[in-house]
Amino acid sequence: MAGAAVSAPPSARGPDAPAALLQVELDKAEGVKAGGMALLIAVGILPIFVLMRTVGGFVDRVAARPGVVAAVLGLSVVMFAIEATAWWTVRRETRAGRRLSRWPGRLLVALEAMAPTLVLVLIGAFLPGEHALTAPQLLLYAVFIGPSAVRLDPGLSLLSGVLAAGSYAVVAGALLSAGRVDHPLEQDLATHAMRVLYLLMTGGAAAFVAAQLRQRFTAALQASAERARVVHIFGRYLHDDVVDHLLHDPDGLRRGGERRTLTVMMTDLRGFSSLAEGLPPERVVALLNHYLGEMVPVVLENGGTIDEIIGDALLVIWNAPADQPDHARRGLRCAIGLQQRMAAVNAWTAAAGLPALEMGIGLHTGEAVVGNIGADQRQKYGVVGTTVNLAARVESATVGGQVLATAATLAQAGEGLQLGARRSLRPKGSAAPIEVAELLGLDGQRLPGADETLSPAPPQALRLRAVRGKELDAEAIEALLRAAGPRRLVVQLAAPQPEVDDVQIEHNGAVAYARLSPEGPDTALLRLTSAAGAAALRAAGLALPADPTTATH
Repeated sequence: MAGAAVSAPPSARGPDAPAALLQVELDKAEGVKAGGMALLIAVGILPIFVLMRTVGGFVDRVAARPGVVAAVLGLSVVMFAIEATAWWTVRRETRAGRRLSRWPGRLLVALEAMAPTLVLVLIGAFLPGEHALTAPQLLLYAVFIGPSAVRLDPGLSLLSGVLAAGSYAVVAGALLSAGRVDHPLEQDLATHAMRVLYLLMTGGAAAFVAAQLRQRFTAALQASAERARVVHIFGRYLHDDVVDHLLHDPDGLRRGGERRTLTVMMTDLRGFSSLAEGLPPERVVALLNHYLGEMVPVVLENGGTIDEIIGDALLVIWNAPADQPDHARRGLRCAIGLQQRMAAVNAWTAAAGLPALEMGIGLHTGEAVVGNIGADQRQKYGVVGTTVNLAARVESATVGGQVLATAATLAQAGEGLQLGARRSLRPKGSAAPIEVAELLGLDGQRLPGADETLSPAPPQALRLRAVRGKELDAEAIEALLRAAGPRRLVVQLAAPQPEVDDVQIEHNGAVAYARLSPEGPDTALLRLTSAAGAAALRAAGLALPADPTTATH
């Protein structure tokens, strides 16, 4: 039965969670028990009322004195009212999320255990003693002792049995001592000793059932809590769909995989390795944790499965393990969201006295094998195939703040794409060049810096060196600045176009790197790979407009 509220239900996590959850359910069960007892009492007394009004002489045949029926009915009505009140109170408290005090419930169990004894006392007050000791109401002891097990408290069930046996022994002893028992069998103390023993055994049986059920329920709740803990822990490393697949699919842990069409996204921070070299390990970890803390929610919001976190890089897939017909569009939308979230990352780096970070993102859609990969001792849910390699190659062709997607991804993404320049890439190991385009916007979302414009600039001398692998050409190419934006330059070359994608720019001792796209026979568009490089050239006197995306950092 409910008493004062002692606390709100605890969290569903933590070492005490199973016990707390069990207690909440037991509180609710106590209300159900009280309601059930009220119903049983009503079912028990209703026929008596009906018979009294429909069968002539019923009371006289059942009992020599009508008072005994009225007394028993009165006691039954009182017990009904108590049980109904307990049901209503428990229901109100549990719905409000409050825990129940233990003592009112114990008092109710004690009252229920002795209720049959009170009935016997009333019968004995109006009829000969043997009527009380042999009345059908003796069976009520089992009716009231049994439900005490619903609290799953063995001590409470034992208490119910002891109180029932003790109160019966007191009534039987009083009637025998008063000489009100004439029946020879009922005058034998062994008869009553056996009844007392049976009542104790009933309480013991209820206690045994309560103990076993509590043990089983606690074990089940602990197993459920442990499973939830595992899902919570691995959910920090794997997408929820992957965890659910591994735990619920009968073949979830079998090695191997399936061939699926996936959209794969690779992200990488520009210049992070050189930045990390100048920082203590603790600051590097703090920086990575903050960066990933901003990125991961965006991935999950767009239904991506994080296959790998490789230092500062993310490998994300769509359309596995769950089917996602719009996987390409989800990937592109996520890429824009990630670039937009970099503003929050750089607000933190500025406050921490660190330089702004920039990220390049590449996406490709194609067939790959996805599933459990590894040995029996250690496995991972991952993806392998050329599609992954191509996504990584596309990402390597990006500059900071840019999103490049292959034609395969764009074709599956549908309408509403806002695209920039297109180009061909010939990734290492690829039999043919692949077409990529710069993503500028989707569904009303615009990429930061997508509206950058080029303005005519005074001619300034630059020196370019082609980057081939990790080597610079020894011979420099002279160039003149013709137009500029915060991160892009149009230059006129004094020599034929170099057949390379990457160049080094030198100006007044400052050095930066850029991606080169031919614009004409002797004209090229240079896109600076990082804000740091742009800042270095700007500081060296090159006429580059201020970058609004990094001006506050």
